[in-house]
Amino acid sequence: MAREQHPYLYAPEAAALLRVHVETLYRMIERGEVPATKVARRWRISREYVETMLAGETPLDAKCEAALERWLANAPPLLSEAQKDTIAAAFAGAFPTPGAR
Repeated sequence: MAREQHPYLYAPEAAALLRVHVETLYRMIERGEVPATKVARRWRISREYVETMLAGETPLDAKCEAALERWLANAPPLLSEAQKDTIAAAFAGAFPTPGAR
């Protein structure tokens, strides 16, 4: 019987699939270019996202979305929370979800 694949990969596994050095992947994660979650001090990356990257479908969208999130998190204090929400809503749906078609 085939073993079910886990939906998340550890950074070294994802780096091997993407054929990049693991330190390069860590830098991409830190810059927000690759969405990842830290679980018990180890980065986990969605298998679906990695497969989408391998298909060449998403890196630019991920960079744009990450840049928008960073900008909103560090937006000037002149913007109210309502204004930030309005900006985020304007871009909602502008970035495709990895794997969505």
